[in-house]
Amino acid sequence: MLATLAIFALLMGLAAPAISSLSLAGKLSQSGDQVTGLLGLARTTAMAHNSLAAVVIATDPASPLSHRAVTIMELRPRQDGAPLASADWRQTASWEVLPPGVLVDSDPATSRLNAHTDEAGVPGVPSPALPRPGFGSETVREFRYLVFLPNGSLLSGNPGGFRLTEGVLAPGGTSATDLRPGANGPANYYEITVLASTGRTLVARP
Repeated sequence: MLATLAIFALLMGLAAPAISSLSLAGKLSQSGDQVTGLLGLARTTAMAHNSLAAVVIATDPASPLSHRAVTIMELRPRQDGAPLASADWRQTASWEVLPPGVLVDSDPATSRLNAHTDEAGVPGVPSPALPRPGFGSETVREFRYLVFLPNGSLLSGNPGGFRLTEGVLAPGGTSATDLRPGANGPANYYEITVLASTGRTLVARP
């Protein structure tokens, strides 16, 4: 009996890493579908309201939710016809928070997003500019985003997109570090491309 239990414990120990990997892969797939849904919601929001709609990703390195929190902001025409200002942007969706071990990789090599530091005139930067959104009682000081036009296309005129990866961020970092010891980069990812002319999404997996 003791020998049987010892063998069972050994087998479970050997299987644990594989089970953990499968669990994280499932979370990555669910998170990718969730973020793709937010992109679709932003597009349809812009088309339904004749507005600008932005998908915003928090990247503030001081926040534990950096690269894991995503929301939607919208800029509708004013009913009084007055000029629009940054304060007219409104957050129209709750923050969606990705599970630990899954994040948006904003490495420039794989990310096609605007940054909060981009100035007027840079493709994809709206006028008026996006304000810093709030997260509870905190202000998100750094973020990246994509803006949809009322016809569903991207404001930038260029394809947008980014990867969700299995990994973690080093303090102050922007690129994912693989969770596996000795790995050189994320082994698994969920890559989302947003087409410039239609705003529709394409998904690629390794």
